Amino acid sequence: MKEKEKLYNFIVNNHNLEILESMIDVFNPFNILAIENYEIRHSNVLAWLLNPNGNHGLGDYFLKKVLSQAVLINEDVLGDEINLMKIHLADFGDTIVRREEQNIDILLRSKRNKLLFIIENKIHSKESKHQLTKYLDYAKSNYSEYKRIPILLTKTGNEPENNNEFGILSHEIIHKLIQETLNLKKNYLTDEISNFIKFYLQTLEKALGMDEELKELCLKIYNEHQDAIDLIIETIGNNETSLKESFQSFKKGHDIEEYYLSDKVFWFLPVELAELLPKRDLGWRVPYPIAIWISKRDDTKIKFHLEIGPFESGEERLRFINFLEKNNYSIRNSAKRLESKYTRLVTNTLKIKDWSDKEDLTENVEKIYSKNKSEINRIIETIKKYEFKTP
Repeated sequence: MKEKEKLYNFIVNNHNLEILESMIDVFNPFNILAIENYEIRHSNVLAWLLNPNGNHGLGDYFLKKVLSQAVLINEDVLGDEINLMKIHLADFGDTIVRREEQNIDILLRSKRNKLLFIIENKIHSKESKHQLTKYLDYAKSNYSEYKRIPILLTKTGNEPENNNEFGILSHEIIHKLIQETLNLKKNYLTDEISNFIKFYLQTLEKALGMDEELKELCLKIYNEHQDAIDLIIETIGNNETSLKESFQSFKKGHDIEEYYLSDKVFWFLPVELAELLPKRDLGWRVPYPIAIWISKRDDTKIKFHLEIGPFESGEERLRFINFLEKNNYSIRNSAKRLESKYTRLVTNTLKIKDWSDKEDLTENVEKIYSKNKSEINRIIETIKKYEFKTP
């Protein structure tokens, strides 16, 4: 079938596409404001919900839930200075909420409790190298008498790459806490506030890819019209700096299994490693509990990742994490939570001088892989000693 015919069949009389358009077109004021694409707007809503004196009428209820969760899952980072019971019994009515104080996304200060809650909110972007350290230094200098809870908030609770004094929290957990708050306090909320929170929950679900019905429909459309969709993506991507050719050249020289390849990222596993792992499709880009990928970090670097992903159960994942630690891998305690899904074992970058030089790009992809070959061999030898549980 010719390319024009594929595009025509995709666009015309495509019932599933019409259903998708109707689902996307459901009224939501946050969609009109495109809030899901802007971290600053997510931070505005979160700061409002966390403010005990906000006009939502929740008082410090939601703030206490978030504080308690942050302390509970970051005991290894915060130590025993922050007492969970004291948070439950405390009155946070005097809390002052600041947005963008010294560029900190959300800063909450309770003078009565001598507590400082610092949130760096990341929906799409990554932390810059010295960003978290700069915020913490500011807090230490200006609020030295306060106990501090510094948190990096990301979609899935990724650990900070550049500062081990920050704890973690995920937007998945925030979604859960907002939903619980709405369910328990709905009788005390006005219809306007309740609807506003419901709209925001829908927006958060969209940003997190939690709408299963929407995901299933998208997958069905893609399976039926893969050629046409790939053609559209390829045509749009022709104007961007592309690593795809370099990735394609790289994979020809190695015994690897490819899982996802685009202009900016390549997910794969060496065949030797893949053969040691249980194959379980849990919604990750790799149907295994370990993944390797190389990606375009920004306009100056490419980045190598070796990461532990989701398991069928938190208990099974924890058993594997503990095994790695016994085999001399450095594992943060936050990775040992039953709800944890992603733990990066190795990350490093390589600078790119000229993105237009395809030969140089290919050499650099090869170089960053070679740079991490010892880590790949190490995880292979370690896993050979591990016995995965059969389903």
